[in-house]
Amino acid sequence: MIPRKKIDIGASDLAAAAVSCLAGGDADALVDRINAAWPSGGRIVPFLSVRSGFDATLEALRLPPGSEVLVSALTIRDMERILREHGLVPVPVDVDMQRLDVDASSLAAAATDKTKAVLIAHLFGSRMRMDPIIEFARALGLLVFEDCAQAYVGPGYQGDPRSDVRMFSFGPIKTATALGGGLLFFRDSGLREKAGAIQDGWARQGQFQFLKRIFKYALICCLGSRPAYRVFVALCGWLGTDHETVLGKSVRGFAGSDLFPQIRRRPSRALLALIARRLGRFDPGRIEGRRRAASALMDQLPEGSRLGKDAHEHSHWVFPILAGDPDRLVKFLWARGFDGTRGQSSLVVVGSTDAATSKPVKATDAYGRLLYLPDPGNLCGADAARLLDALREFATASPDS
Repeated sequence: MIPRKKIDIGASDLAAAAVSCLAGGDADALVDRINAAWPSGGRIVPFLSVRSGFDATLEALRLPPGSEVLVSALTIRDMERILREHGLVPVPVDVDMQRLDVDASSLAAAATDKTKAVLIAHLFGSRMRMDPIIEFARALGLLVFEDCAQAYVGPGYQGDPRSDVRMFSFGPIKTATALGGGLLFFRDSGLREKAGAIQDGWARQGQFQFLKRIFKYALICCLGSRPAYRVFVALCGWLGTDHETVLGKSVRGFAGSDLFPQIRRRPSRALLALIARRLGRFDPGRIEGRRRAASALMDQLPEGSRLGKDAHEHSHWVFPILAGDPDRLVKFLWARGFDGTRGQSSLVVVGSTDAATSKPVKATDAYGRLLYLPDPGNLCGADAARLLDALREFATASPDS
């Protein structure tokens, strides 16, 4: 079976990270290395994760309880939960699933006199058009949080400098992963210092704890080869479970109900060292190869399945499509050697369980039909042709086949 996605880290990076766990190092010097590797005028604050940084920033802001935050309707899981933890009300703004944009008219319709901020999440490797969002926010005096976790394409991209806070993730399945970590750019130095001071009051992630994480993901990386992955899938079946469940639990950064004790920690020195290493050694050529392969596959998909086909900028971090019966299509692809997945553990539709909130129709519909294909960058020409044949076969097959 062709794996859905490979962990984007090499053996030399894992080895260097393991050595860092044993060698230690000065945390402040490592933060300076990160700011030097991604020139920012000292505006970057590293956190254990984007969730950690967002939590600390909201604590620093202390917005009045009941304040509203306009949120792009399809966003990273736990961000809605963090907003509510700080007494804030997330208000979903629908997303055009072909352009992967929200527009100013949608934001204006959702805004009230309680609105204090906008949280925009770039999706699937695409970038939303920020001009209308920034102009809308400035007209009303709103803060702009720009979540770039899925849009990272190397140090050449730093988000929109007009955003008040720009957030980047180096979590386990992200581009150029450091197996964790979030970097936040702050436009205002006062807010940066306050958020950093809040983080300074947290305990630091242990070096040994991060070492265990390295070994865990080293094992997962071994599944990147097709023979190993085929054995893994067969073993899961023999044990009476499916590989989807096992992988979903393995790569999720923060599991369980105790989210805040998990995220309210400072990054270990070894994690900071690995982030600095990944920034300094980034190869932009890999992104271009991924773009070309994904664009070629996108052009041959049935029209109704092309999610994000009109996106302004797209690096295709993952390759989602829309399907009429995604659960059945996943099993259909499995049987033909392609590890498709619903992958819904990382995203959530904001307001989907809130009876008082109008439902974001486009995002809700897309979420219900969402399916991820294996990374086109890992498919040879023959594999891509077989995948397209499988999708066409499914489209013409009866529901019982």
